[in-house]
Parts: sequence; structure tokens; C-alpha cells
Amino acid sequence: MFGGPVTPNPEAAFSPLQFSTQLDNSQPVAPKTVFELPIKTMYGGFAYNNTVPGAQWTALWYRNSQLVDYETKPWDGGTGGLGYTDSSDPIGGWQPGSYEVQLFMGLDWVTIGRFVVMGPLATSTPRGTMTPSGTPSLKPTP
Repeated sequence: MFGGPVTPNPEAAFSPLQFSTQLDNSQPVAPKTVFELPIKTMYGGFAYNNTVPGAQWTALWYRNSQLVDYETKPWDGGTGGLGYTDSSDPIGGWQPGSYEVQLFMGLDWVTIGRFVVMGPLATSTPRGTMTPSGTPSLKPTP
């Protein structure tokens, strides 16, 4: 449910989300759009202005168009500044795929962000070569 007792300001403004696995003072560190597993926590940072403390806000986290995490609570930031949403335990854990995060104030959509999670990079391992070891023999097995 996205409703709350405090009406959000229709003039509230949010920047597009930026993503990182690290956060410093509510800002993503070295934000990017492609990540590799493993991931512990993903942060979606944003700037905001004209918000109303106490208004209900919601972040919906999707993987391949399926809802995998969310948070919804009264806005506890000020009327302007920097904020973030985070996800540490999406349904099914962090998996390769296309992710989308949507933010709402009350029932109003305010911003969106997308990123991709790749599987861990495969490391090549040397493989031995097969060499013939003589003439095969057929022995009956009892």
C-alpha cells in the first residue's frame, strides 16, 4: 500500500537513480550501470527537493520485470538533499539479470533507475590433452 497520512508535495523533484555497491554520505561511490557477482548490498542514490517529511515513499526493486524487493515507509529525510534506497536480500538472492528500481511518493511515480548484474567472470583453466595409451582391449566383465 502506497498511501500515508501525510500528502506528498506534487512539486517534489528527484534525480535519476545512480547505483553502487558502496555508499559515502548518502552518495553512491563510483556509480555505474553494470555489476558483477557477488553483490552484498546495492544502493540507489538520488538527489531530492521539495519533499514533505512524513509522506509515504516506496522503492520497488525488479529483476527481469519481477518484483524482488521493496521498502515503504514515511519519508524521514528533509525537504531537500541526498537520499538512497538499498537492497541486501532480494528474493532469490542477487542473480544475473536486468534490474529496475522505481521510486514513488505516495501514489506518484518520481524516478527510476536501471542496472545490469552479470555472473562472475569465468576464469580459464588449462586442460590436459588426451594421448593414446596403447591398444584398447575388450575384457568381459563378470
